[in-house]
Amino acid sequence: MIGGVTTVDPTIQLTMQVESDPLQYVRRRQRVATPFLGMKTGSTQISGATYFGTVVDYIGGERPWTVEYDGGYKYDCTEQDLIQAILMYREKEERDNKPYIIAPERKNILHRSA
Repeated sequence: MIGGVTTVDPTIQLTMQVESDPLQYVRRRQRVATPFLGMKTGSTQISGATYFGTVVDYIGGERPWTVEYDGGYKYDCTEQDLIQAILMYREKEERDNKPYIIAPERKNILHRSA
């Protein structure tokens, strides 16, 4: 409680939303962000980049959501992966160079991802 107002942890709030309607992120074409954890090329360590993508499918099972990253790579993620990627997107959204996407049900109208 802060100043008499109860606050809800964003992770808990997202967990409740995900569990109540797991398909909502596919329908909304939710944008997400994940960190590039790094790789070593020769003696140079490369890290610190952020990858942006869109939730494109829900298939159920252990890794139910499919995220397609802007570079074309697809990744099936868990609920925890999805929650962390949405939270990171909220922090890094201003760096996303593709925040507008075409909603599948209305191909001629651009929607800002939520």
